[in-house]
Amino acid sequence: MSREDWACVVLILLGIVFFLVGANVYNSFIGWFGVFLFVGGFLALIGLYIYNSVINRKVKEAPSAEPQSP
Repeated sequence: MSREDWACVVLILLGIVFFLVGANVYNSFIGWFGVFLFVGGFLALIGLYIYNSVINRKVKEAPSAEPQSP
């Protein structure tokens, strides 16, 4: 996994922790911040996978224009 993938996983885990802490201390700001971190990390992870798959797709080469013998 690349550094970007690990950063997204850390964001997702941090979001879960903030959500649970916010729910435990009845602080809605911390809880919603955790939800947004979780969703943002998940969307960033999906976006990076889609971006990398589109960028790394090899372009099909056009057939060469070699003369054909009869």
